[in-house]
Amino acid sequence: MSSPQTPSPQPPVVYSELDVKLPIAMLPVRLETRYFDIDANTVELRIRIFPSPAHVTSARSGIDPAEREETITYWRTRKAAGDTAPPTDAAWQRMVQMFGEPRASYLRRILTPTTDAAGALVFPEVPLNPPPETSSALASEAIGLPSRFFAALYMGTSRQLLVAGQKVPASVAVGPHGDPNAIRWQSDFATAESIGLGIRVRANIGTARYLTRLLVFGVREGSDAASSQSALQTLLERHSREDGVALLAAGTPTNNTPAARVSPPSPATGVAPARSSDGGRLATALGMDATAFANVSGTTAATDQVVEAINTALWPATFGYFFEPLMSPLVNEAAVARGRTLFQKFVRPRGPFQTLALGGQPYGILPVSSLERWKTPQGTLDPVANVLSRLRTNLWMWQTNAVPRLGRSADTGSDLNAVLSQSPVSTRWIARTLQTSYVTLFMMLPDLLKFFAAVRQLRDWRTTGELTPLGLSGEPLALDVIFDEKGFLLNVPLVAASEAPRNAPLPVNYIDSIAAAEVDLLKAHNVAGSSPKSLLYLLLRHATLLVMGRAANRFLSSGSPNVQEPVIIEDPATTVWARLNTPVAALENRTLTEVFKGPLPSHPNLTELAQHKIAVKSLSRLPISELERLTAETLDASSHRLDAWITALATERLASMRAVTPRGSHVGAYAWLDGLSFPAVLSKDGAPAIADPDSEGFIHGPGLEHARTAAILRAGYVARNQEGAQAPLAIDLSSDRVRDARSLLEAVRNGANLAALLGERIERWMVELGLGTQLPDVRTQFALVDGSGRKRINGLKAAQAWNQSPPSNLPAVASRLASVTDAIGDLLLAEAVHQQSTGNPGRAQPALAALDTGLTLPPEFDVVRTESNSTSSTWRLVLPLAQDARNAWIAGIIGNPANLAATVTGTGKPPVTVTLAQIGVSATGLLDFVKAGVEASALSNKFSESAGGGSVSYSPALQTALRAASAISRLLTGARAIQEGDVGPKRDLLPLFDRRSARKEWLHDFARVRPSIEALDSLEFILRGAGKDLPLRFVSADTASNVVSIGDLPTGPVSGLLIDGWNETTPGKDATTGIAMHYDAPRSRAPQAILLITPPEVTGWNIDSVESALVETWQLSQMRMIRPADVHGSFLPALYFADNYAGDTVATNFSTLGTVAQHRSS
Repeated sequence: MSSPQTPSPQPPVVYSELDVKLPIAMLPVRLETRYFDIDANTVELRIRIFPSPAHVTSARSGIDPAEREETITYWRTRKAAGDTAPPTDAAWQRMVQMFGEPRASYLRRILTPTTDAAGALVFPEVPLNPPPETSSALASEAIGLPSRFFAALYMGTSRQLLVAGQKVPASVAVGPHGDPNAIRWQSDFATAESIGLGIRVRANIGTARYLTRLLVFGVREGSDAASSQSALQTLLERHSREDGVALLAAGTPTNNTPAARVSPPSPATGVAPARSSDGGRLATALGMDATAFANVSGTTAATDQVVEAINTALWPATFGYFFEPLMSPLVNEAAVARGRTLFQKFVRPRGPFQTLALGGQPYGILPVSSLERWKTPQGTLDPVANVLSRLRTNLWMWQTNAVPRLGRSADTGSDLNAVLSQSPVSTRWIARTLQTSYVTLFMMLPDLLKFFAAVRQLRDWRTTGELTPLGLSGEPLALDVIFDEKGFLLNVPLVAASEAPRNAPLPVNYIDSIAAAEVDLLKAHNVAGSSPKSLLYLLLRHATLLVMGRAANRFLSSGSPNVQEPVIIEDPATTVWARLNTPVAALENRTLTEVFKGPLPSHPNLTELAQHKIAVKSLSRLPISELERLTAETLDASSHRLDAWITALATERLASMRAVTPRGSHVGAYAWLDGLSFPAVLSKDGAPAIADPDSEGFIHGPGLEHARTAAILRAGYVARNQEGAQAPLAIDLSSDRVRDARSLLEAVRNGANLAALLGERIERWMVELGLGTQLPDVRTQFALVDGSGRKRINGLKAAQAWNQSPPSNLPAVASRLASVTDAIGDLLLAEAVHQQSTGNPGRAQPALAALDTGLTLPPEFDVVRTESNSTSSTWRLVLPLAQDARNAWIAGIIGNPANLAATVTGTGKPPVTVTLAQIGVSATGLLDFVKAGVEASALSNKFSESAGGGSVSYSPALQTALRAASAISRLLTGARAIQEGDVGPKRDLLPLFDRRSARKEWLHDFARVRPSIEALDSLEFILRGAGKDLPLRFVSADTASNVVSIGDLPTGPVSGLLIDGWNETTPGKDATTGIAMHYDAPRSRAPQAILLITPPEVTGWNIDSVESALVETWQLSQMRMIRPADVHGSFLPALYFADNYAGDTVATNFSTLGTVAQHRSS
């Protein structure tokens, strides 16, 4: 089916008033889109634009009162203790913990005190922010946005629609805080549209179905252009004082690992960085004064100088040899000189500037432009840009479909593995031998006619297929070579042996040796550090000898460095070595071999060699890790990194612009969406929300970290749920399984053998199931050899065997064993994921190691432990009594024994009333008759015996007394004398209870769980029925210690009984939990690059030039992922090395360093 075509709309006339002498700094934004149904033929794409973290900073301009107070404390501590004393360090660490290192550094800087005449510290007055509880104190805003955004939609590379949004204000409120009206745009599309952060694009439904890409961009223009630079600098200053700004070196890890810790960038110096430093170069590129980077970390290094040095040092052995002689005469000396300058000064595979980190978000800084519109400053066609553009269009862009990416194939796992296996630089090198057709002729004499036909066909194909599309005509030497079908993997280290420390320079520095070596020593590999050979050593040696030979050519060939060597050298006098040993009149008839033994004299013909030696020498002090990165980058730039060459053109133009106009930049924003798809169901205004049938709902965890862990584990299970309960991530952390797993792992941590522990369980389960007669067979089959001499079961071997083939005679035992081992695996895996997801990879390692080897175990299992904001308190129930007052207190509750009676009625006798006093039972003694285990008839028998026998009936008062005695007996069970600390030194006596219901509630609640309180509740109930009251007083020693006293506490020392005591944990009113929701979130992300667009034509800016630069930059990002094997053609990589067994020319024999034969696609 062919896609319908509509004419590309004409762009509006905008940006023409922008100063063409200034670049445009484009900051990224994020996009969200949704299609809406308008009618049968029309749809509407709604685009939401969200500022990225690069735009967003806090709106506060002052400092908080707490920040001022803590900073003043720091300075006073520093003055009293000294600049580096431990108290000063402790005060600084406290500031860092409270405010973060960037904010703490800012506070220390702006509150630096002076000293008055008396020596007292005087602090500057800094505006204070509103109280933090007010929303304005927490508000954030986005600045540096364009005047308006444009939305461009494409079918492939053809723009179909271009729509402009409304004007964007200079500042936009962002985040949950601030004026509700100001932040409504984040949730209301109409409001977003009114401030230019929402765009509607209506399209015919037939067109919309084929739209594949969206580009949104804009530049601050018109009368606002002058404020662009100010906005850019304000963003940098705000980020610096809030969340920190740093320049990150190439190769900086994104995470700490147990094997490698991320080294922080060098701290900010507080002074403007040097112009040639990383910070100075970026300030110049952005059009800022270097002082803007005074408080930025990592600005002092001069990375570009070492990149220029490696490119200069390796140019002769890479593109230098490729252009001269292999591509001669297609490339003349002027073109070679231009290419050399571009390569040395501007080709930077790592990017021309260090990564700029704003807070925790890194941004690459990339100069870009449009190759399609590129013209020289004189307005003519640039031949270098023309060749690069043709290479991009005819070769590289065709290969972008082959780059690794998710969704490339139906095999998601394979796609992900391909993406994750990518490296920013090459990690192995494959060489192939080649010969010219003249040499091959002698190898194929029997088949001359067939050979000549094949050579001619190959030459015609390479000419028409590779050179003609580039606009090149002619027959260079490289056209006349024939490659071997297979290559070989170079079996040499890149820079140094693997055992050499990577953070230090070469232990035996062959770089110094090459820079100072003589011709004969280099030729013979007789320099320090030459063995064992590394690839960098071979490249530098080869390049140095080539430069020496070029110097000889200049002296002996009328100033030209290029002498075309014959394929077969028949006259030894024509070799490079002969030329180096020919006396030179301009050098006092000395040979160059002799001259090179000492300091180089000043002569134009030796300038290239002098520059080469300086470049080589400057590499010698670099650590091995940096040398490895630099070498790989330079080789990649000579192979497949066309994007680095295209970027070099924009970088070169930016440098020339800054030479004329060093200050100022326009500012804008951009974003793109690739893979824009037309939905199966269109949204409709006013329609109810659509339930996602694929959603897994949500997980509510006890904390944010636990919710995140659960989400990761659940996502893994969902991705592999076709495996059901046997899926590796079918995690079950139910309480019984966790307890079982923890008990086993705790025993292992204490020295037990897991195999033996599982074996003991197998034996116990078999006995419980009546299968003990089968134990000898199981012990024999899975014998545990532990030196004890006992026949025991190896539970691990049994688990492994039964997992593969469950035994038919022991299914229940095998099932229980599988459940236990699965529980252990689930707990260890969950703990590893939990630690990794919470930023503790070091603590994740023991859990992963335990899964792998079982040799180590994590000390704790945080995944099943939850933090609580509950409070703990102690409770004490006391009965204050004076010495020997216990009987009196009991009697006061039970009553006078003389008034508590029973009636005894004997056979034929009148009833007799007998009191407790008459039978010798005191109030305290009555407790003996109601204790647990005492016969209920004991007291009745005592009454009966006192009256000569008969039946006994208790009076109502005695019945009440007995019930009270029973409650008192239970109350005093376990009581002890009050000791020091039970009540506390300070007691605030409160009323009996502030209300009677509170007393009742307290007794009722604790009676359920405390037997002593249950007895007290019963006693209180009994007494209330008798018209009496039990005095209870609540006494608070402090907020965490509570005492309930049965009666008043004296003001002095307290004696009496401690009836009960316990600790209570009270949950807090609020708790922070976590919810992980499974929903189809927008997959778009803001680009992580700040683009510096340079004008492709110096005649002026227009919207087409901006749009083209952004479209081509997107294409460049795809090209960046191309691998060496993806580049078709037979000329690149530009890494050709003579291999002359007779030693008649500068040669390096790589074939002796190869191992496994590899196809080119490797």
